[in-house]
Amino acid sequence: MSDNIYTHRIALSNERLVKLEGNQVTFRMSGILLTITRYS
Repeated sequence: MSDNIYTHRIALSNERLVKLEGNQVTFRMSGILLTITRYS
């Protein structure tokens, strides 16, 4: 649980969060769409 909160805070601090759903985090950086999926 703590890892998800940490990731959420990082995303918000970067102000580049596009979607935060479950274990998948999607960022938009310089026109590049970056999707990070966490497998546990």
